[in-house]
Amino acid sequence: MTFKNFVFCALAGQPMKSLACSRVGLLAAVTLIFLGLMVSALPLLAQSPPTKYFAFDFPGATITEAFATNDNGKTVGGYCFDGDLGSTCAPPGFSPSHGYVRVYKAGVVTYQAINYPGAFETETIGINNHNLIVGLFDPKHVQGDSGRGFYCQYPCTAAGDFHTVDFPGATATDLQSVNNLGNIVGVWSTNPSAPVDHGFLYSVSTKKFCKIDVPFTGGSGTNSLGINDSNDVVGSYDESGIVTAFVLKSAGFPATGKKCTGTYSKFVYPQTGVTQTEAQGINNAGVIVGNYLDSSNVSHAFWRAADGTFTTIDFQPGPTGDNAATSVNTAGQVVGNFTDSAGKERAFRAH
Repeated sequence: MTFKNFVFCALAGQPMKSLACSRVGLLAAVTLIFLGLMVSALPLLAQSPPTKYFAFDFPGATITEAFATNDNGKTVGGYCFDGDLGSTCAPPGFSPSHGYVRVYKAGVVTYQAINYPGAFETETIGINNHNLIVGLFDPKHVQGDSGRGFYCQYPCTAAGDFHTVDFPGATATDLQSVNNLGNIVGVWSTNPSAPVDHGFLYSVSTKKFCKIDVPFTGGSGTNSLGINDSNDVVGSYDESGIVTAFVLKSAGFPATGKKCTGTYSKFVYPQTGVTQTEAQGINNAGVIVGNYLDSSNVSHAFWRAADGTFTTIDFQPGPTGDNAATSVNTAGQVVGNFTDSAGKERAFRAH
């Protein structure tokens, strides 16, 4: 299983996977929905791209990546370090990776590792404002696409806190993002040696699934990567060899059939020579963040405002190598990843 950030995996020749609690009873489900609706109902001001950046690393890690941030000062991601089980850190899938939660509270930053019990590899990929965390794990050291999805309620310290989610019939399931209603999007596939990706929507409260596959001509390999409280889903897919971003507005569970309801659109970063556009996160104001590959095969982070205007938001100050934005919260704070001038893969926050 590879890190969520598709950019670094793509440049390393990895397949496109993109670099993924307690059971909620009736009362908890109603509470989630009520709180989620309250968040959705808050007035949202126009937001501007970030101008202030800072980098961070999980203590002692060789590689640190940030995948999501909520409104409560918590960021989740993945890390690895050389020497873990006698292996080197890269590439992902050949050595253990671990999930983490970075907590900022009253000016103090703390880190907590999160590992699915007994797993070879764990990544914490999404977190909502109720501190529900989603991600993926590999049960054992195997090559190919064979991971499983999980969710847990922070702090995720006991074995009973973890719950596994497998898309029906899939050989691999990744949970990528969770909104404040407890709806999760992710990626599933079959045939570990030659997987073809498909997206899905899953409800923690009802345990229902529905499929997300773009309807566009020539489209395949759908990855659903981000979701907001309006159930707007963003992600990417392959369109005749070009990785293209998509938006699924108001995704819902169908009364009949297996396909999610909603309205699809697509976009590419508006620059000549772009070969990849991947949307990874969306907030309640309709801001979308992600990454694009330029004509020199260098990855850049982008911000797409609700009015459709684009801004490149690579880590500052430069110079840097590859960049990717992975998540944007309600306040417009962004997290992502970049390669520094020494070639080290690091995480960043920006506002």
